[in-house]
Amino acid sequence: MRTGQPGPAANPPIIHFNGDGTIIVVLPGWDRQYRRIATEFGYSPQEDSRAAALLDKMLTGPPDTGRLRDIISGRTVVCAGAGASLLESLPHIGRSSASCIVADSALPPLLKYGILPDIVVTDLDGDAESLMAAAGRGSIIVVHAHGDNADRLHMARRLPGCIGTAQTPPTGHVQNYGGFTDGDRAAFLASRFGARRIILCGMDLGGPVTAWSNSTPEKPRKLRAAARLLEWMAGFTSSSLYTVSYPLRGFQVISPDRIVLLAGEQQSHKNNNRPPPPQTVKLSAEQIRGIAALREKLHGRVIQLHEELEETNLNIAALDAALTRSSFTKASEYTPQDEEESEEPPAPQADILHEAAAPPETAAPSREAEPPAPQPITATKGDATIGTIRTYPDRIVVKMEEGVSIPTDTSPFRTFFLDRVLGEMEKKDAAEVDAGLLPAGSALSFEIDDPGGRIRGMTITNYRTDERAREIDSTVRWVLNRMLENAR
Repeated sequence: MRTGQPGPAANPPIIHFNGDGTIIVVLPGWDRQYRRIATEFGYSPQEDSRAAALLDKMLTGPPDTGRLRDIISGRTVVCAGAGASLLESLPHIGRSSASCIVADSALPPLLKYGILPDIVVTDLDGDAESLMAAAGRGSIIVVHAHGDNADRLHMARRLPGCIGTAQTPPTGHVQNYGGFTDGDRAAFLASRFGARRIILCGMDLGGPVTAWSNSTPEKPRKLRAAARLLEWMAGFTSSSLYTVSYPLRGFQVISPDRIVLLAGEQQSHKNNNRPPPPQTVKLSAEQIRGIAALREKLHGRVIQLHEELEETNLNIAALDAALTRSSFTKASEYTPQDEEESEEPPAPQADILHEAAAPPETAAPSREAEPPAPQPITATKGDATIGTIRTYPDRIVVKMEEGVSIPTDTSPFRTFFLDRVLGEMEKKDAAEVDAGLLPAGSALSFEIDDPGGRIRGMTITNYRTDERAREIDSTVRWVLNRMLENAR
């Protein structure tokens, strides 16, 4: 944890100038972070880039970076999310002179309490009425473009002076300051413009989703990705970092009443219509440490429960799909095929007769007489080869290198790769077979070679399309690298 005056950033932004004088800022290392997010969530960089170009057309000019610096540079900045812990911080934010950047889902409770934030970070999926009200009263609106909100970007025209951002390379007036969700983008923005201190409030990145926030099945995973990015930011920012909510590496856990002390006692002009703050209970240093330790333990348990819930929902969905099938085979009656027999589907009867009549020398060569060359799977750290992947016309075969041993219960192999990626493909194909859209036996399936609970290889059969082959290839590479990191 860094304290005192901020020093030079260990990972400063790289600044370029376009021919028209537009400043383009690139955060070193962000490209790798973004590729990981795109792979993990299945996002399209091309769609994200198109959305950024569309937002650029909606903007009237370059970002007002001078105003951003006036609000942020050298100051204590509160970055507020919509977690339940925001409520206990509101009185202290209202009493402080800290600058305030909020995720748009946290905007309604702040306005209700009488706090007008300096900056609102949004991808336009929050409460539009609150957003327009804040913009009309002088808040800077930072609009983020990505592939899933292109149909909402026209709203930027109704937000005068808004600033455009994207997670792809900057284009025109649209900048990339780093970050993924509204909450962590607020912190990246504060870091980029030189905040002396950054205090996270309501950033319950491992906790339940509140009524203010948009709840989706992917929300817990997005919050975990946000936590990962904030911890990455902590490794290079020159800002001192604090949190009154979710514990993060590189952030000092503090009680909400420290917000006023860190920001200074003077009143803030923007909060002169707040209600009177409630009385607070003074705690000893030992009590605060005990509460912080208990909070961290409870957050860890919440994360574990979220993961168990995701896994349970996936299992229920798989069982539902199985129950809807038209026929069943008892396990006691199932006879596995010989491995050699499963290599090729049985030939049609006419083909068998034709082959029997033909001389041996005219027989067609096997389509796998020349197997595809193995493609190496390399580690992102050190570039060592950790395995190979071969893509046949009907299957994909992955083999681990000798000496590379990873337990199959290492995250994110089962809950993400097997259950969410391959499992979803398998369920979709099974449903199409049941509906008569696919012939029996052509649904995707997979086998894992894991003697002793350690992965040695896997075979994915009936991937069927080139698009699936590419998705499986890129996901296998990312998952194995992530497993290596988590197994250490």
